[in-house]
Amino acid sequence: MKETRADTAQALLYAIVLHVLLFALAILGMWWTRASAPLSAAGSPIEAELVDANALSARMQRAMPANRWSPFQRNHDQTRTVTALGGDLRAARLSAELLLTLPGLPFVYYGEELGMTGDKPDPRLRTPMHWTAGRAAGFTTGAAWEPLQPDSASANVSVQSADPGSLLNHYRRLIHLRASNRALGAGDFLALQSSDPAVAAYLRRDGSRAVLVVANLATTARTGVAISSGDGILGAARYTTRDLLGGATIAPLDVGADGGLRAFTPVASLDARRTYVIELTRAPR
Repeated sequence: MKETRADTAQALLYAIVLHVLLFALAILGMWWTRASAPLSAAGSPIEAELVDANALSARMQRAMPANRWSPFQRNHDQTRTVTALGGDLRAARLSAELLLTLPGLPFVYYGEELGMTGDKPDPRLRTPMHWTAGRAAGFTTGAAWEPLQPDSASANVSVQSADPGSLLNHYRRLIHLRASNRALGAGDFLALQSSDPAVAAYLRRDGSRAVLVVANLATTARTGVAISSGDGILGAARYTTRDLLGGATIAPLDVGADGGLRAFTPVASLDARRTYVIELTRAPR
């Protein structure tokens, strides 16, 4: 079967998930390596693997000092994200959503928040930051050490600051969201099981605060996706839901005495290349 650019971009998004969350590699690798497997019944080997991996993740999180791991998408030696994704800005937004909702102290290599392009050799990965569309992109009044990238007229701070829907403003919203929500900023991580291999799901939890993250990595919408977990990840209750990122209407969540998610379907259809960041609030009795 011939590989398409969409296939390549989706594979790269999976790779970004794997790269970003180093201490949960075994969990996230399961989403990739079991791509053709159906959702398994409770008590199956896959569910046991998920429980074991979450136990390992929990031990590592307890043992490792806070903010000791630092995830990132790209650095000064790697092809920039937008270039690696074939210019797919929707995929670049999704990549940022994953980076800034997963654990750790995230780093953003300069220009990634603008969607700056760049490929090898290394000097072309380290071109001047694009501040404006003017000479030398506003980086210097002198001569820059490298010619600008071809996208400097559009991928710059001045242009994107004025566009509410720009990649830069999307990064800003994500950063503010992470800083204002302790579950996202410093909470525990628990991997969840998705009925669709193209959908990643995990829970961030800090005390009484919990955020469910569901990301559709595919280029098409996914319908009827069910999210499940092992026991004891939440207290038994009905939870009201709120999409913190996109404002989607999310179904309420009912958690039974075992404290697990049981085939929870947040929305009937998950939009392509979209992350749902869902705040869970225990409803009053």
